[in-house]
Amino acid sequence: MLVPAGAHYHFGCLFDLKAEKHAPTDWADLLKQIRAWISRKYPDNQALGGRWFFTGGEWRLLVTPRVWVKTEVAQGAGVEGVPQYWALRYEHPCDDVASRQWRTDIGVTALGSARYRVSLTTTHWLLPGYIGQEPEAPQPTAPGIVPALLGSPRWSAWAGSERLGTEPEPLNVGDGEKLRSRLEDSRRQCVLVVIARERDSDLLKINPTRLARLLAGNACVLAATSTGVDRELEYVLPRPFRCSNGMVRVFQPGVRFDREADARRHRFFRREELDSLTPDAVEGMIVRGVARRSRVWRVDGVGSIEDTLTKQRELRLQELRRSASDASLEERVKLQDDLIEAVDEENRTLSGQVAALKKELEEALADRSELENSISTLEYERDYHRRSAVEAEQRARQLSDQREILSHLREMPESLSDVIEVVGRIWSDRIVFTERAKASAQKASINKARSELPQAWKCIWAMATELHELLFQPDSAKGNIPQEFRVRTGFELTFTEGKQTKQDKKFMRLRRDVFRGREIDITAHVKYGNTDPRCLRVHFCALHSERIIVVGHCGDHLDTYGTQWL
Repeated sequence: MLVPAGAHYHFGCLFDLKAEKHAPTDWADLLKQIRAWISRKYPDNQALGGRWFFTGGEWRLLVTPRVWVKTEVAQGAGVEGVPQYWALRYEHPCDDVASRQWRTDIGVTALGSARYRVSLTTTHWLLPGYIGQEPEAPQPTAPGIVPALLGSPRWSAWAGSERLGTEPEPLNVGDGEKLRSRLEDSRRQCVLVVIARERDSDLLKINPTRLARLLAGNACVLAATSTGVDRELEYVLPRPFRCSNGMVRVFQPGVRFDREADARRHRFFRREELDSLTPDAVEGMIVRGVARRSRVWRVDGVGSIEDTLTKQRELRLQELRRSASDASLEERVKLQDDLIEAVDEENRTLSGQVAALKKELEEALADRSELENSISTLEYERDYHRRSAVEAEQRARQLSDQREILSHLREMPESLSDVIEVVGRIWSDRIVFTERAKASAQKASINKARSELPQAWKCIWAMATELHELLFQPDSAKGNIPQEFRVRTGFELTFTEGKQTKQDKKFMRLRRDVFRGREIDITAHVKYGNTDPRCLRVHFCALHSERIIVVGHCGDHLDTYGTQWL
């Protein structure tokens, strides 16, 4: 079935109708019921009552050109006036969104003995040239003709071995074995939706009446009448296939209880999932999955105008071939010409369909590319917001910790050890001190001159703030980092040592430390003062992978080539 580019598949169903014995009916009665469904919207228009509706024709509503009905027939094995194949296409504007167009395709195939196969699909699309906010997609719902046929006393509707209806079936205690047989039945050609009751409240999480109406023509909905059904199903059904305590389960055709892995094919929703997603959301998932994406059994007949036209060509070719076998030479020549013409017509039709499909494919690929770009953008934004949320949460925890620390900090630290402990707790995500650094802080000469401790505080604080920014945010330093650090803080920073010190392995070993099991280089250091006790050297390593400053020495001047003689 060819549809306009950008069209959305909305709803589809396929079922057989059998005439009830007490109400004999025929092909014309079925088509009249379909016509009555359309005519109710246009009660004053007489054209719909014409014979063309049964034999093939077209009608447009003059005042609303977007309302359009077309029918086609293919005689096949049918008798005069009752073709084997009949199809209808009905288009009309949407009542809710003016720029949306709806299409319903119905195919009827006579199967003999007052039995007919009915195929129905609905699609919708926005008119070409529409520019504006994309309207919300409508929830899949069966067109009115579906419940009308399923609920008619003159017909019974079937999907293989399952009789279809518009109301949910009660699932009573004692129905367990029957349910198992229905699930296993290889002739079943529709899904069975089973809804269990909550054990504590004895309630159903989803409205079975509404669900049965939305799934009309596609499924049978069974609602447990009591929690006692749970206990029976625990006995009747293998554990992976059970449905109990408020669950909703969608059983696809052909359940294989002998294969545990088959249970994954039959989607279920536990009561907790129904609560978290909401029953309405789960109902929408089930309806979309069944009415739009279920595995519908193959149509043995027609489902659209295009299918019927194809049948016409196939039947014509068959007739020409049959006629050619019994014809005279002159008649064969003419039949051969007719056959060639029929084949050419078929090729032209197929070529046109291929061209249309290619165009649709190109437009679909373009739409897909646009969607992929949109998805990539949304995924990037999602990841960005997730990272931002994590960072904000971490920052909030850090600020809370800092507030807690500062609330207990009523006096200035009394030693260098106190300084690095407080700064390390406040800026725990920026600066850490190794055990060696803590030991060097305890022995530092600056501890003997408490008047110098404010400078030590400023120095360590500057490393956790200004230096951290300069090291891990490169744009922060307009010139070189040591110069910028000195301008901002007044403290000197160097990343190296003198040439002779670097050549002496003994001195360079003093500038190595271990952090989290790996060796680090702590040659870089910040300076304050030069003579004891007005002297402080803070040696560190900048770990860019973790964005932290690791201090390995905080105290007196480390030995260098120049100080070894002092």
